[in-house]
Amino acid sequence: MKNKSYRRRNYFIKKSFQTKFSLRFSLLIFLEALLIIGLFWVVAQGTLTTGYSGTELRIEKTVTFFYVSFVLILLIASLAIGLVGMLVFIFYSHRIAGPLFRFQKSLQQISGGDLTCRIRLRQKDQLGELGESINLMAKSMDQQIGKLKKEIEAASQRADKDSLARLKETADSFKTSA
Repeated sequence: MKNKSYRRRNYFIKKSFQTKFSLRFSLLIFLEALLIIGLFWVVAQGTLTTGYSGTELRIEKTVTFFYVSFVLILLIASLAIGLVGMLVFIFYSHRIAGPLFRFQKSLQQISGGDLTCRIRLRQKDQLGELGESINLMAKSMDQQIGKLKKEIEAASQRADKDSLARLKETADSFKTSA
């Protein structure tokens, strides 16, 4: 009996998908930080700011007065948001990558001829409607080919023209490339 408190977790189901998406998210956060720095630079040009340094009153260009601390705070915040965002995405992406993995495996089974294969998703997984559509397609194909098999069996035992006509009609109900 397995202890439920210990479960091996595989955080990367579709590693390339999850990694690329996480890195793109982090790059987007970094580019936004650069944009904010650039906008601050443009807006602050030609303005003065007053402030105290201890007891001394200073009057400086706004860019000079705030720039170093502003950039430092923005980069630290961007780094923190990027890292947290990557972690959240990796955990959340299980609800997308998991179903994609199951779709791929199930479609391989179906294309190999196993029309009894069905996709089962967890309750919180995304793409449930697509899974239901694939299951409906597999069920329909399973029923139609099952009917075709029965018709073939009946036709082979009777070998009459009526059975062969029904068999041809059933086979013709499938749209194929041949």
